[in-house]
Amino acid sequence: MKYILGVTNTLCQALQRKDQDMLNAVKLVRLTYEGLKSYRLEGFDSLLEDVTSFCDKYDIKVVDMEFEYVDPRYRRKKTAITNRHHYVVNNFNTVLDMQIQELGNRFNEALMSSFSKVNLLNLAEMYPCDFDFDENEKLIYELGHYITNVKEDKRFANLSGLGDLAKMMVKIRLHIDFRWNIV
Repeated sequence: MKYILGVTNTLCQALQRKDQDMLNAVKLVRLTYEGLKSYRLEGFDSLLEDVTSFCDKYDIKVVDMEFEYVDPRYRRKKTAITNRHHYVVNNFNTVLDMQIQELGNRFNEALMSSFSKVNLLNLAEMYPCDFDFDENEKLIYELGHYITNVKEDKRFANLSGLGDLAKMMVKIRLHIDFRWNIV
């Protein structure tokens, strides 16, 4: 849990900032998702080392991972699985799978790195101080053109944040066509 909370904390803190850079947020979602997937595949042994070290330090008996797992509810019934299998499959992977699935459910667009008109309109509605009713109405019509324009223009391909996006829009005078009050 310490690792999972540590990895997801960076994303949580970033998403709560008022001055959030959306491209950075998308990148953080993707990094968090990939970090959890990587930890699921390779992290159990390091977790086991940490647990073993903690147990040794405080003279706590460590379960032998190669012994057969005994279900505490049915002690006499054979499980035919090792302790390692039980802790990896039933605990470690299950918790990580829930986190990975939750990220996928909540941030599917970010993980696929595509922006949709509907998602951007929903995002604008979350900031009523920055986008009033009239500006939201304009967004409905302008976003389709804007998204198509940015996706087709190679000059927007390697930007690293909202600041770079704004500079590029001014540089190519796109800010004249799309005048949103995004401050």
